[in-house]
Amino acid sequence: MSFGQAIASGFSNYVNFSDRACRSEYWYWVLFTFLGMLVTGVIDAAIGIPLSYPIFLLVIFLPGLAVSVHGCMI
Repeated sequence: MSFGQAIASGFSNYVNFSDRACRSEYWYWVLFTFLGMLVTGVIDAAIGIPLSYPIFLLVIFLPGLAVSVHGCMI
């Protein structure tokens, strides 16, 4: 599973809590989360108000839970 497929799978299967994710899908999601938090943290530091970081965390909360338990389709 590629990086893009793993992220797309995480967002498309965010309500599927029936199984576990592939190892690659899970670690690509962790990488995506880390990079997203890094980028949004830099953006918030540049503009001086914490706006994009909390929004990013809200957007990835439920898919982040689901990627730890949903199944790998590929």
